[in-house]
Amino acid sequence: MALTRKFLAAFGIEADKVDQIIEAHVETVDGLKKEIADLKEQVETTSKGNDAYDKLKQEYDNYKKEVQDKEVAAQKKDVLAKIAKDAGLTEAGVQKAIKYFDLSTLELDGEGNAKNSKDILKGIKEEWSDYIQHTTKEGATTATPPSNTGKSKMTKEQIFAIKDRGERQKAIAENHELFGF
Repeated sequence: MALTRKFLAAFGIEADKVDQIIEAHVETVDGLKKEIADLKEQVETTSKGNDAYDKLKQEYDNYKKEVQDKEVAAQKKDVLAKIAKDAGLTEAGVQKAIKYFDLSTLELDGEGNAKNSKDILKGIKEEWSDYIQHTTKEGATTATPPSNTGKSKMTKEQIFAIKDRGERQKAIAENHELFGF
């Protein structure tokens, strides 16, 4: 609630006393306002003119930029590694491509993908072709088919001819289809 003439008059204070109270109140408020302004100016002068503060702020800003640059470089390396793997490079080829690639030429979009990924992929395939894996699939040669035809390797007579009981049980287990179980 504000200290006004109307407020003071409501308490039955005489008009000349109300004027004195208001004058004292204005002097107090003006003094406090001046004190606040002086303190604000002192804080600004101290912080802005302080060489230690300026140096510390500059060091902090440099550190913050360095951390951001490292994060961006790591993100670019991850994107480049994915592109190199898509190109078919071996793991050694991926590492060399990352090591010698000029990361400043790699631009990232808002989603963290390479803007010029097709150009980079083409360049990697051309420059690092020695590290591209070439795999071929070959079927079994028909001249020497696999020996496992699903039939027993031994006959019953051969198994029963085994003298050692443990060996014989092992042979029976390996050729269980001969015995119907």
